Amino acid sequence: MSHSWPPGEFSTSRLLLRKPHPADAEVQFSRLSGDAAVTRYLGWLCHASITQTRQQISHDLLRADRGAAWTWALLQQGSAAHDVAGFLQLTRHDHVLRLGYALRQSCWGQGLMAEAIAAVCERVFEQAWAWRLEAQCDVDNHASRRLLEKLGWCCEGRLRRGLVHPNVSSEPRDVWLYALTRD
Repeated sequence: MSHSWPPGEFSTSRLLLRKPHPADAEVQFSRLSGDAAVTRYLGWLCHASITQTRQQISHDLLRADRGAAWTWALLQQGSAAHDVAGFLQLTRHDHVLRLGYALRQSCWGQGLMAEAIAAVCERVFEQAWAWRLEAQCDVDNHASRRLLEKLGWCCEGRLRRGLVHPNVSSEPRDVWLYALTRD
């Protein structure tokens, strides 16, 4: 079954994945982008104000309009309209898509992100232009490593000084490069 790209809104057994909305900012700031534990291994600083979160949502929507990246807000089935549990983002580089994600602490350990990533991957590989998904995770981010390995992603190696995770250090840190390909 073919799905249009990018899928604007779709569901899994426990989640609704949809475009971020400006009205998501309050919950996203208080439970995700303003939470130091959630943002620890992301490539941007933990937000100090809701204004930063509003700007991030606007930026994500603009990149989607340009076809450069797509972000989905994750909501648990039956939750309130803007009760964002997390987000998942793909950034396109020709035939490769780079994956990033975050989940609020109260949802950790429930398999929700695995469910969301699996659903997005299924849709990605239905696209003739998409051949590879990549994710880079900090060498100390053991939860992300376990998640990607559980989903069948292959660890292709360690990238020395591969990414800056500013909530950990201002210096580039080593990361593991994971990939999933359509073969």
